[in-house]
Amino acid sequence: MRRFATTLVLVTTLVLVLVPVLTSWPRSAMASVVCASRYTVVSLLSGTHGEVVLASAITPRGRLLEFFINLSTGSWTFVVTPPGGLSCLWASGYARINIQAVEKGEGT
Repeated sequence: MRRFATTLVLVTTLVLVLVPVLTSWPRSAMASVVCASRYTVVSLLSGTHGEVVLASAITPRGRLLEFFINLSTGSWTFVVTPPGGLSCLWASGYARINIQAVEKGEGT
């Protein structure tokens, strides 16, 4: 239960901090962002990096925000997909925190 709470706090913090930033990001900043079809991005993250979706949300403008993580290595990637658009890798890195996958229905 404690790990679930830690994961929930982490994901909530990421969403509260990153959603306002990502929804107002200037188009000129897109030049440094890598984008591809969602299938290609998910295949790369899962196949090459062993990352799975830890959390996802949809913004008021319809953008899909996804937080991928490899629970073994701590690598993570933040992906944004606008409606009908390409998926873009907005941020990535390594987190050395204890996160454990929680199945749906646990903690309720």
